Amino acid sequence: VPYFMDTVDETKYSFLYESVEKGKDKGRYTFCGYEALSIILNKKNNLYITNSGKTKKIKKKKDILKQINSIITKYKISNKYNLPPMTSSFFGYLSYENINNVEKIIKKRKLDKLQIPDCLLFIPETLIIYDNQKSTLYITKTITKHLPQKKINYSNLINKFEK
Repeated sequence: VPYFMDTVDETKYSFLYESVEKGKDKGRYTFCGYEALSIILNKKNNLYITNSGKTKKIKKKKDILKQINSIITKYKISNKYNLPPMTSSFFGYLSYENINNVEKIIKKRKLDKLQIPDCLLFIPETLIIYDNQKSTLYITKTITKHLPQKKINYSNLINKFEK
């Protein structure tokens, strides 16, 4: 966790997925991702897509979950190098409030003090995967045909993780 905090200290979008089995044993993989390439955000009944720093408001349809799924399926992820599962994808969350998009329930209006989005999903540009069984670290950079590519300086990337 301290390494994660040092790595993503100044990034807006990041995550750490650590799995535990039976409440005590580490799971197979640990995932750390940061530097969002593409972002899907659902906030206050508005759907936003951000690519390369440009945000576009999308007209929200009745079934927002299907709409989000149709956006996600446009990003075909290739794993031709036989890397661990979840090498690149959208990561994030759907809040409980999204139940209103699936079932008709009585809605109690609550004051949203924190203003947390109902949905936040993003593709991390950098994904670090640690295989707890093989004691192997993978560092990946996501490259998509939908977004302009940055030149990757692999030496700087490796030096950052050796510190």
